[in-house]
Amino acid sequence: MDTGEVTRELDVPLVPAETPWDRAVAVSDGGQILAIQTPMWAAEAEEECCRNHFLFVDLGTGEALHSSQVLNARTTFQIALPEDGSVAYVGNPVTHDLQAIDVATGEVTVSSPEALADHTGVDGDSDSVAIIGPDAVAVGSPEALLVYDDASAALTRRIPTEGDLTSAGLVGDRAGGVIGAGPDGVARFDVTRGEMTWRAVVPPGRPCQYLALVESSGVIYCSRLGTVAALDLATGTWTGEEFATLMDEYVLPLPRVGGEEMLLHAPIASTTLYRRLDGTGPAAALVARGRLLAGGLDATGDVAITTSADGTGFQRWDIEADVPRGGAEEWLSWIGPDELERFSIESGLEIVADHDLDAGKNTVAHLDPVIVDALGDEIVLVPGRPGPHAFAFAPGVNTFFAVDPATGEAAGDALEVPGIEGRMFLNRVSESADGSRIALTYYDTGPQQTYTAVLDPRTGELLAHGAPATEGNAITGTGDLITVSDATLTRHDLDTLEPIVSFPKPFSSGNAIQVSDDGSTMLVVGWDNRAALYGLDGAVKLGDTIDAPSPELARGAQLSHDGRRLVTGTADGILVWDLDPALHARAACDIAGRELTAIEWATYFPGEDQRPTCTPD
Repeated sequence: MDTGEVTRELDVPLVPAETPWDRAVAVSDGGQILAIQTPMWAAEAEEECCRNHFLFVDLGTGEALHSSQVLNARTTFQIALPEDGSVAYVGNPVTHDLQAIDVATGEVTVSSPEALADHTGVDGDSDSVAIIGPDAVAVGSPEALLVYDDASAALTRRIPTEGDLTSAGLVGDRAGGVIGAGPDGVARFDVTRGEMTWRAVVPPGRPCQYLALVESSGVIYCSRLGTVAALDLATGTWTGEEFATLMDEYVLPLPRVGGEEMLLHAPIASTTLYRRLDGTGPAAALVARGRLLAGGLDATGDVAITTSADGTGFQRWDIEADVPRGGAEEWLSWIGPDELERFSIESGLEIVADHDLDAGKNTVAHLDPVIVDALGDEIVLVPGRPGPHAFAFAPGVNTFFAVDPATGEAAGDALEVPGIEGRMFLNRVSESADGSRIALTYYDTGPQQTYTAVLDPRTGELLAHGAPATEGNAITGTGDLITVSDATLTRHDLDTLEPIVSFPKPFSSGNAIQVSDDGSTMLVVGWDNRAALYGLDGAVKLGDTIDAPSPELARGAQLSHDGRRLVTGTADGILVWDLDPALHARAACDIAGRELTAIEWATYFPGEDQRPTCTPD
């Protein structure tokens, strides 16, 4: 399951597949019985539908069972097996009867004689069957959900539907009910009360063909043509999760035990895909389960700041080893590559080195009294990446200080942006790597507008001012300035604020910008913790926008200093993304399973000679 390698082949009498219809395969939840249905032409009418051959295999011995047989009846292409695999249940797509085959004896029990009548050439209109409880099996139809006794196959309940809500797919909800899908929507039914619990509308032309339940997360997955979308089991609302299968057919979703992975089988393409449902994949891993991302990464890119689900108890987390580092604190935030701001009601604001915390030392520094006297009690301490200093601000105070992040001492006199008409509130600050420039994005209460200013911290000289309506900035390692606003993402000359290039911006909000030290990779995070990654050399957006929830504004995604790692928040923990291009190239080759075609090469690499991309030259 993890590698896709064949581990075993079964030598069983599988009849040839001579019709246009696909085989159906089912395995009992206990893993003991395999059932394979192969459609056959009707006995008296060549190339008319249908008889069906059923092959039953004991997976313990690998041998076919004597109950294997040809059933001279129409059957659904879906097979339902109980956990022990003792009975194979199929519906009749014409009459909507239940047909049960005893896997041990081969005896067939049907809900009515009509199930075994001759329906050669008659079109069926249903293909759904599901076990929905300890003694009930359901069959779908365009007009109703039909419930049968599992032992006698007798019809016990008929639940009419307004439109076709059950003919395409059925899956039990593990609570005695069932979820059905048809051309007119998806619905959940309470079988005991004989009524519909909820109904979900499907987009026109995009019905659900197959359903799969992931009980651990309370999600129903709906297989559409080309995509798989998710519904909330309790409410029937679409969760917003939808991923492309890149297949021009309906794929059969098969969740693995535990609900963190899913196989997606495309019968026409004879291809099986493997997808992790927790957001991980070939280049991403989930760590710090049960914790939320609340802060950035240290200089190594191995330690992040997390918080508990209720937003309290800040703690460092080693994402490489997936273990906590140190105890819980009331507040933690990086102010330098290896320095943290720690705050508690009892001790106030303290500056502590990461390695001192690991060693259990209580070696702390405090802010320079000059800074405290000037700014008061509501000091905000922030890093100035990529420069060497942190910066101290206070809400509504127009002066600020550069701070040595290791000692807490002021690195010079107070700084101020000339010409502020009201009071200043900080949005973002960044410093050039050599410490010669500071870019400050702030809100001025006078004109009630945000601006970005560039200062020389050595002299206090204002070098450039403007970029109204900006919300954040970052100085790159190569000495340019990136600004972000609701509508724009722009690269500027640092000393003049003249725009150089504009980047595509996938969401309206934007506040936090992080740039790798080498100036090649940029991360932008919105107020709502949506995140986008960019390649600065080509001014291109890399990949899809990422939803990265966090209890802290614009902190749901963080980029390592070297640009080789991205971490993003999820509801279940932290996703760690390896940004090594070679790893992604290998993953793309593994997924595609082939080289680029000649037309693909000409499209993406025009004018270049084609060469192997997935195998060595």
